[in-house]
Amino acid sequence: MAQESSYDVAVLGAGFAGSALAAALARGGTRVLLLDPGGHPRFSTEEIVTPYTATLLRTMAVWHRVPELAWLADAPSASRRVSRSTGVGRTLGFLYHHHGRAPAAADVLQITSPAAIPAEPTLYRQDTDSFLFHAAVRYGADARQHVRLAEVRIETSGVSITAVDGRRFHAGFVVDAGGGGEAFAAGAGLVDGDRLPAHSWSLHTHLVGAGSMREATGSARAFGAPGRWDDGPCYHVFDGGYLWRVPFGNHRRSTSLVTGVGLTVDATRYPFPSGASPGDVWRDLIEPYPMIRAQLGAARVVQPWTVVTHRPPAGTTLAGPRWCALPGREPSGFFLSRGLTDQLAAVGLLAVLLRGRGAGGLDPAGVATAKATLASLRAGGNTLAEMVLAGTRNPLLWKAVLRVWEVGLLFGTLQAQGALRRLRRGDDRPARALAGSPDAGSPFPGDAGFRRLLDRAVGLCADGAADPSAAGERLFVLLRDAEVVPDAFGFTDPRKRYYHPTPPGLARLALWTLRSAPPGTGAVVRDGLRAVLGASARPSTGGAKP
Repeated sequence: MAQESSYDVAVLGAGFAGSALAAALARGGTRVLLLDPGGHPRFSTEEIVTPYTATLLRTMAVWHRVPELAWLADAPSASRRVSRSTGVGRTLGFLYHHHGRAPAAADVLQITSPAAIPAEPTLYRQDTDSFLFHAAVRYGADARQHVRLAEVRIETSGVSITAVDGRRFHAGFVVDAGGGGEAFAAGAGLVDGDRLPAHSWSLHTHLVGAGSMREATGSARAFGAPGRWDDGPCYHVFDGGYLWRVPFGNHRRSTSLVTGVGLTVDATRYPFPSGASPGDVWRDLIEPYPMIRAQLGAARVVQPWTVVTHRPPAGTTLAGPRWCALPGREPSGFFLSRGLTDQLAAVGLLAVLLRGRGAGGLDPAGVATAKATLASLRAGGNTLAEMVLAGTRNPLLWKAVLRVWEVGLLFGTLQAQGALRRLRRGDDRPARALAGSPDAGSPFPGDAGFRRLLDRAVGLCADGAADPSAAGERLFVLLRDAEVVPDAFGFTDPRKRYYHPTPPGLARLALWTLRSAPPGTGAVVRDGLRAVLGASARPSTGGAKP
């Protein structure tokens, strides 16, 4: 078959990240080919939008003039403009379980977003991914579904793509967004990670008939929590793993009857049983935990189980002058949908680096930036996976691990909010610096004090296998001694269970930035607080709250 028209950029994979990249590039005039081996709609996981992910979406919407991305950043607009099957993520809960009994009140934690700020959505990916795919098409991307690839040849002059059915395509640059498969890996010379030992595995699906936390505990605000547990995702944590529950039908506008569920476990402690079905494995793992069993034991599966093996990152290079591979979801173990966040961060970077390049690919500076940033994102996802699984060994260590990441995510989100505020005013330098940061894998990129805290926390988690409780105590000492950790929200107090930002708490944080914080950290956090307080005064982009 004759070779088809040439393109500037070929994107392999039309999921959330691939479609977002195709839309951003096409909106800027780039000739984009969007190929996918499957079609829409389809089941996918990673359905949680954190405040940081929401800020990434808003930043890309402004920077690349794709407002559809911002519609996915808050629950009101996602429900009104995208899909009534999206849910609400007003709260984020964590409950630590022991065999044979419900969680103790001391071992639960809940994060509640301020009522003045629109809540993030939970993404019903069948609808949201299809929505972004069609947005890319509207902006001019040439989309082809059900195209299986036979070969991807990457040369100095460009990229030749051959489909199994004989169709041929040519592009100046190719991005693997999950649809390249073995053909792309062979063309890019990527290392076969399947040979590396697994550190964990996950399975996930959608259920109907799942019970609520209110039904399981007898109270919408069980354990004295400030927010309703069913107003957002919950993580049920046990020694050696964690299970997540993502609601979609938890507001008055929703038409969804579905609950997203999944679990990730330490493969060295829970090897996947040979010959067992995923459903049997799921039932065996939730059986010892009464509260989980009460919520999910009788629910019915409505999507095929998906099993994913998580391995250490393979290879060191994720980009070249004519190609790039987005970070995979696997290393992070799906915790807080970190894989989706990393992919969006990479999309934002590539959309900037490829803007105006036509079919020329990346210049040497762009290649260096892409390599460093993508390597950091991948390493950061692996660090998160290792720390989280280590933390599951003991309730105190679990609390301490969460506190480290809460500090980083809070400040990283404020940092990104400050960059977005300046971007809206016409200054893209802070956003550009964040997008191409060689420390992008850290939840608080570029902050030396937080990097020291994170590195020492990783070491404590690695050394804590013999006595995880003692490791938890040492990690809390580390938190209390770290200059980068404020007292405003009780991050250093293991007895603190609930985080509900209030005006007095934000005022204490602002004072900390002036009086006690390292100067660079304080300036970044103050700038972010100005942005958040300004954003809370603006109405949601989607109208009434769900």
